[in-house]
Amino acid sequence: MYRKNVFDPENVKVKDEPETNDSIDDVVVKEEVEMSDTEQEVLSEYEDNEDAVENILFRKDEDTWKNPASNVGLSLQNIVCDLPVVKGVAEHGKFVLDCWSAFFDDDMLNLIVLNTNVYIFSKMERYKRARDCRATDLAELKAFIGLLYMAGFHKNSRLNTNDLWGTDGSGIELFRLTMSRNRFNFLLQHVRFDDTRKEIKGLDKFAPIRDIFDMFVTHCQNNYSAGQYATIDESNPEMVTFYNKTKSGVKVVDKLCATYSVARNTNRWPMVIFYNMLDVAAINAYIIYKANESKEMKNRRHFIKTLALELTREHKRNRSTIQCLPRDIRKRNREQRAENEDPACPSTSCENVRKRCNFCERKKNRMTKYRCVECDKYICLEHANYVCNVCISKEDLSS
Repeated sequence: MYRKNVFDPENVKVKDEPETNDSIDDVVVKEEVEMSDTEQEVLSEYEDNEDAVENILFRKDEDTWKNPASNVGLSLQNIVCDLPVVKGVAEHGKFVLDCWSAFFDDDMLNLIVLNTNVYIFSKMERYKRARDCRATDLAELKAFIGLLYMAGFHKNSRLNTNDLWGTDGSGIELFRLTMSRNRFNFLLQHVRFDDTRKEIKGLDKFAPIRDIFDMFVTHCQNNYSAGQYATIDESNPEMVTFYNKTKSGVKVVDKLCATYSVARNTNRWPMVIFYNMLDVAAINAYIIYKANESKEMKNRRHFIKTLALELTREHKRNRSTIQCLPRDIRKRNREQRAENEDPACPSTSCENVRKRCNFCERKKNRMTKYRCVECDKYICLEHANYVCNVCISKEDLSS
């Protein structure tokens, strides 16, 4: 820290005045600042340059300090040579889901599935019916995360689930088509991320989400190289001014997370961290997608919508084969699969694929391209029933 034209008080001398009997008002005290020869020479040298004078600092022992020039070059170890660039597996991400999976890969998700199922099995005795506490799988976990993203897309992440699954026209259709409201609430209560044994919790208070969080940080570091203006530490006083000029990136990330946040009201702090990880993963995936694709997506809002649809796609397809599922849900899932296939990801349809009929004996080896509209199994014409569109519509209405 530097001071301007600071003289030591000890160099200021006041000449003694003779004592008189006059009043205090008549006594005049004359002050005179006496500078050393060295100080006078320095001031005379810089008297034509006001900026130079402001940067001079005198000390008691007549040493002269000068404010160093502001354009002093940085040392080599402080110069960042790497430019922002995509690297690692994210470099090959061309589709929305691929870019997101670079940060939340199947290893992380399978670890969440494993710990969640362990916790579900420990709570089975509380439920009368086994189907009310069945284990989850990878496809369902992705669908669960996809619904969180869809709620954030509609900016309804904290809305009551009764309203999200509303059947009076006020709900969001994707939620009802993907899973039941009770199942979604069940996963919200039982999802777990790490080992929560007491002996580990005593050593590491972050244990309930430690492994998942460390894996996520590693993926972020391995898939993107930060640029020159990356805020890492704010503790160096010499960087305060420079940090104030470039800290807007921190505020931008906070704003982006808050705009389409997936966070829901919860009393479990690991879920708060998990929600924030999902928000950051969506932002990072969007950056990767824009860097890899020459044709940019319209905006981040459309990106999040596409991500939510892709995450729920597999589970919706599996759910449409459940016979006890309401007919309108199965029908609507088939329609969406045929009509709303997103071009941003590889097609999952198999219209030109021929497989063996599921109902014929194996020795017949009868191949067919037709599939049942209800269970999606391959069937030959011998095991098919012909119904016109009018009768199909009547049957749907009557069910």
